[in-house]
Amino acid sequence: MGRDALLQTARVYVHGYGYSVVSIGPKKKPNVRKWKPFQTRQPTDEELCQMFRRENSVGVAIVSGFADVAGRDFDAEGSYTAWTQDQPELAARMPTVLSPGGKDRAHVHFRWPGTRSRTFDDGELKGEGSLLIMPPSLHPNGGIYEWLREPGDDGFPFYDPAKIGLSAETRRTTKTDGLNGNDGNDGNDGITGVSLSVVKPANLVRPYLPTARGQNDQLTFTLARRLRALELEIGRELTFEEFNAFFDCWWEANPHRPPEGREYAFDKLQRAFNTVLSPLGTTHEELAAKQAKKRPLPRVAFRYDKERTRQSVAILREMQVIAGEGKAWKLACWQLARQLNCHDAEAWRELDRLRSKPDPIIRRVTRGIPKPGGSGRTSTWLYLKPLDDEGEQR
Repeated sequence: MGRDALLQTARVYVHGYGYSVVSIGPKKKPNVRKWKPFQTRQPTDEELCQMFRRENSVGVAIVSGFADVAGRDFDAEGSYTAWTQDQPELAARMPTVLSPGGKDRAHVHFRWPGTRSRTFDDGELKGEGSLLIMPPSLHPNGGIYEWLREPGDDGFPFYDPAKIGLSAETRRTTKTDGLNGNDGNDGNDGITGVSLSVVKPANLVRPYLPTARGQNDQLTFTLARRLRALELEIGRELTFEEFNAFFDCWWEANPHRPPEGREYAFDKLQRAFNTVLSPLGTTHEELAAKQAKKRPLPRVAFRYDKERTRQSVAILREMQVIAGEGKAWKLACWQLARQLNCHDAEAWRELDRLRSKPDPIIRRVTRGIPKPGGSGRTSTWLYLKPLDDEGEQR
């Protein structure tokens, strides 16, 4: 892949996800003289251009630690397969890179504050101060790093590595029971229990600081989603004082403050915080599946004998609730398959069944256009039945 294409990929990691990156040379080492500053800040666009103009730039790496990014490298044959067998539901949703360095070598990426780097017999846990080589980088053996499973719009999800089998102590024994609504910890999918005292406001807000004018609105909303995710991590709601402390830190560090002033910016963040539907790191499909398990099934679901079909109806109703009445929402069959714990083809059959005439439950508004590499357009849908229609409690 050419240097221009690498530059565009790096911009996606920086501006799209809020991560910090550096360019990589042929030996998997940074080809910039000083990359340590990027552990605490993102490169500017000018710095990105300088990095990827170098002739020996053959890859891009995310700097771990910044924005709480971390990763687990499985480098021994059979190690990644063993983890996926221990954590099948989790493995089906975690962003994962295939390394061309050998058979069964994979890198699983996530976010968790304060992750420390550790070396194991089968690989390593990459925390603060490490580099995560990302697609489409070139490996020294001539192979290309490729996505096995790309991150969603929210980037890498938040998980405690000790609770999902990615640390030495729990790697092959810990199961995650809180996935897909089968909760063992109040529905927080293994991310509760972190103390707010270990969360540094400056580190938390740094990825959501604008690098140019015109970015405040989008980054304010993303910060609000991050603060909602923090509530899941600490297992309680933020107090007003805690919320205000995060805003103060964001405002003081903001190089492009809104011209309307501090009070306007605070109100903007507070309104966004109060209207957030899905915390950062949680997709709409995951949220819909959780909400569906908390409510009685829609009466219309009892048309069907199969439990999976009834569950599908409940999830699709919650997708409409999240989007708002009468508003179309995006859903691909693979996204539904993750929540139903089934194959993509089976999820598609459920969608096809529920949109069948003469009395369909959903309607496809626009048809998706899949493309190689995971790009393309996702189908949009409408749930056609009343949102307050509830039958028996499950």
